[in-house]
Amino acid sequence: MKEVSKKLNMESSPDVHHAVEHLTETLTSAMNSHVPQTRKRAPGQPKWWNEDLHKMRCEVQKLRRRTWKAKADHSYARWRNMYKTASRKYASAVRIAKSRSWKGFIESHTAFYAWGMPYKILSGKMKTKSVLSTLQVNPHEFTTGTLLYFLSRSLRLLSATQLSE
Repeated sequence: MKEVSKKLNMESSPDVHHAVEHLTETLTSAMNSHVPQTRKRAPGQPKWWNEDLHKMRCEVQKLRRRTWKAKADHSYARWRNMYKTASRKYASAVRIAKSRSWKGFIESHTAFYAWGMPYKILSGKMKTKSVLSTLQVNPHEFTTGTLLYFLSRSLRLLSATQLSE
């Protein structure tokens, strides 16, 4: 920090350029040392997925392939036990990650309003937007059929009501 706070002598254009370069290098160094680097999630990747799970998954896949290759070998039982152990640890880690993600979601959404989205999801009260599929023509008749029929019938009814008014 002493380097940043020392007085800079900027009497000419090269001095200003040097000062800007020095400031940029200092800020970049500070960012690299104190801000953790993260990767962006892939579009279909769940929020609870992390790098440790990726490594564990790759290890389980390697062990599965190695176990398959050793099927005719006398070391098959040893490889199968290693694969099963790694597979169980991976499944447990996935369950823990999902649980932590859900708890984080609940805590973040119930901090201000306890009867918000988590409650509605769990109680089945989350309302979905519905699509209008029928139209009541009169008290005893509804439009039905394909979308094209429904649209043409609806337009005829609307035009008939508009003309009668």
